[in-house]
Order: sequence, then structure tokens, then C-alpha cells
Amino acid sequence: MSKLSNIDLVHYSAPLDVEIMRFSELKTRASAQRLATPHRVDFCHLMVITHGTPTHLVDFVPMGGTEGSWLLVKPGQVHAFDLVSEWDGWLVVFKSEVLPAQSDARQVASASDMFESLPTLVQPDSEAHLAG
Repeated sequence: MSKLSNIDLVHYSAPLDVEIMRFSELKTRASAQRLATPHRVDFCHLMVITHGTPTHLVDFVPMGGTEGSWLLVKPGQVHAFDLVSEWDGWLVVFKSEVLPAQSDARQVASASDMFESLPTLVQPDSEAHLAG
């Protein structure tokens, strides 16, 4: 049996199509074991780190973030939260279907196709982060 076949698939179960919360709030809603164990998701996570320097695991690759970093976990990716480091930030979870597909017949793309070209980790300089 392969390593990947033992990984749980987590389905989107929020009552709304988009949910925004602090990571500190998520830690009160899910067990530490659940958050720290690698799991595959069928929805998107966008994390904005506001405090600390976590190392988030995405597809078994450690992604070191700093304050102001943006981290995107795409549907189908395996990830695990860093519960060792002291950090917090905003977490936006949503189904990729909430993003509109391009309507131009020459460039029809689904939301999941759009995600393929996006980077997993973006670390804007402090001026760019404050401008957002």
C-alpha cells in the first residue's frame, strides 16, 4: 500500500461557500492531531500569516512562512499545519467553484485550472503587504 493511500481526504463542510477565521480559532474547532497530520483537501485554503514564522507542509514539502506571507493550498494537495511554532494568521477556506470561470470563449478555464499557475507561497515585501 502506498504512502498516499493512507492519507485522509477532508471534504468542505462549512455552511457557507467561503469561511474566514483566525488560525487560533481553527485550533479550537479541530483536534491538534487532525491539524498536524497530513491530509488531502478538496477545497482551497488561503492563509495570511500575521504573527510568527510557521513551517507549513504542502505535498510533503516544508514551506517556511514569515509575517506577511500568503500560502495557498489547492484542492487535491496534501498539507499539515505547524502546531509547534507560535504563529497566527487569517485562514480563508472556500470551494474552488465560488470563483467565476472565464467566460471568454477563446480562454475558457475552470477555477481549478486557474489555481495550477498560482504559487503556493508568496512572501511580499513589507510595503506590498501593507498596500494590500
